[in-house]
Amino acid sequence: APPRIEVIPLFEDVPSMLGAAGILEEYLADKEATDQRVFLARSDTAMNYGLVSAALANKIALTDFDELSRRIGVKLHPILGMGSAPFRGGLAPHTAQRVGAEYPSVVTFSIQSAFKFDYPVDEVRAACEHLKARVIGPADAIDRERATDIIERYSAAYRTRVVELAPLVNRMAT
Repeated sequence: APPRIEVIPLFEDVPSMLGAAGILEEYLADKEATDQRVFLARSDTAMNYGLVSAALANKIALTDFDELSRRIGVKLHPILGMGSAPFRGGLAPHTAQRVGAEYPSVVTFSIQSAFKFDYPVDEVRAACEHLKARVIGPADAIDRERATDIIERYSAAYRTRVVELAPLVNRMAT
């Protein structure tokens, strides 16, 4: 058994992401950490709140993590879990440069099986090398008030449409 287990906090829904920095600060309060990894979901968040809400919630959390890191002196190393399909984040070998630039503070991108198995091996390797070699910087600034308003309106509209479409999707799935 290891003498100590390190936990990587995971945030998977919009409300948690909007409060992630506060939750993380409370988590770190009784620890002597100098570095902390933190995981933000993108795929499941998009399925539950829609693409726009997932992207904006990720960006708010990343901006908040930068501010928290400066304030408490703990280096935060964000992980972002994305899928290859555009709806699930759009991280594919041919989009790795764009996604890496869009999320400059993300240290690690977790990839799903489509990234690995749906593309030629050379493209996958090149994309992974690009993501590993890129310079990590601060998160892009975001207007939190405006983004939160968009998240609330978009999520409500998205959920209405999903409920309306669910019977059709279920019929097609069978």
